[in-house]
Amino acid sequence: MTSGLLIAQIALYAPLTLPTLYLLFRHGYHGLLAWLYLLAFCVLRVTGAAMGLNDPHNAGAQIISSIGLSPLLLSIDGVLHEARIYCLSPSKRTEWSFMALIHVLVATGVAMVGVGAGGLLGDTPKPSDLSNIKVGMVLLEVAWGVLALLGLWTLWIGTGRGRKSAGNRGAPAGLAAREGWLILTGTLLALAVVEISVVYMLVAEFTQRADLNPTTGSLAVRVVLGFFPELLAAIVLVLAGFVTRRAGEVGAVTTDFTTPSPRPPVSPTPKMASEIDLYNQYPLHMDPATKALSLPHSSAQTPSQTAAINTELEELNQLHRALISLDPPNIPPAPLPVNPKRSAQISKLRDSANAAHRKSNYEEAIKLYSYAIDMGLSRPGWEPIGVAREELSALYANRAQAQMALQAWPEALVDAKASVDSKPVGNVKAWWRIAKCLAEMSRYEEARKFLHKSLDIEGKDSEGGKELFALLGEVDRALLRGLSA
Repeated sequence: MTSGLLIAQIALYAPLTLPTLYLLFRHGYHGLLAWLYLLAFCVLRVTGAAMGLNDPHNAGAQIISSIGLSPLLLSIDGVLHEARIYCLSPSKRTEWSFMALIHVLVATGVAMVGVGAGGLLGDTPKPSDLSNIKVGMVLLEVAWGVLALLGLWTLWIGTGRGRKSAGNRGAPAGLAAREGWLILTGTLLALAVVEISVVYMLVAEFTQRADLNPTTGSLAVRVVLGFFPELLAAIVLVLAGFVTRRAGEVGAVTTDFTTPSPRPPVSPTPKMASEIDLYNQYPLHMDPATKALSLPHSSAQTPSQTAAINTELEELNQLHRALISLDPPNIPPAPLPVNPKRSAQISKLRDSANAAHRKSNYEEAIKLYSYAIDMGLSRPGWEPIGVAREELSALYANRAQAQMALQAWPEALVDAKASVDSKPVGNVKAWWRIAKCLAEMSRYEEARKFLHKSLDIEGKDSEGGKELFALLGEVDRALLRGLSA
């Protein structure tokens, strides 16, 4: 008779996986958890039944039978989550907090039931194993209670019988809301049915009556209180899913998970314009002799406004007096010339780095080039930009060469690109080093692109154009070898 029940489990739950897979696809993102957990529940029931048929005393089959209810509870949680999205458009933070609470309760309960069941089925069972099972079943019952309260609360708010503040978050109008209420109805029915199985397992573990044992007890009790409620709950969920199979389509258009449900449009509160957007006209006075500006006393400005305006006018008048006190033509002098000490220090560092490079001391050369680059980048902004670009293009190109000697291709590529950015024309070596680094990293398409660009800039007949053209030939041959491979 027990084998007949296991065969019935396989015969009923195995076909149920197919519509569940279909619903997993149709309900989209919001229904992902619901139908994924329901699929896991069906698979667990089929797996446990198959293991039990193969070996009636299989410990794994009995453990699966003990924990098999947990994915059904999580599936109901997912279906309720989907229903709440379409019915109420709840706050994302609140919704995921509830889901996290259910998952923690179920996961903890399942873990304790699994540990306890494994211990009791082992060679040396302990009294704590039974306690673990009891605590785990209590946690599953608490999870069911939270789901039931959340489902009833959703129904209460959505039907307008809740508080006025909650009623303002009623269901959005349209097809999505209808789908949501159908899903919620199926969820509440499944919750009511599955409670029979939850209470049955809870009573069985606390009383330890042989006829109530979920695995070896009376067949009639197991069928009526365990098998049928779970199967009926799964069928109810699948039917609700089929009726609302368009929820994934309409929900994506008409609902917004992160925004409260629509309410009558309210004009936004006007914002004050920032000071930069305001223009205030003041009756300024200019002295004919000194050309100094002043603000006549007026009741239109507050004392603080008057003080602020006078401060700014005084600064402007001081600047005017400083400019007219200069020798003709009253124009500030040109910026200071380029600091020769800085240029000399950069040249000295570059020469030392070149000497280290010739001695194959590439690490020292890179360090000295880096010092020189830092010094060149720190030039004051008033110095001619051409000086800094000329220095930096040569320094970056030289450091790229030292990096290439160490086969540090990515670092050399960055330096060569920086050199070209500083001086694109008349910089053949930097262009060649960019393409060479890319080729060494097998990035032949990019190398080919840079070579064509460099030939357009430098010219094929230039002094370095022949080297670029030769490297282009090598890159093309490498591309052909890759295609033939």
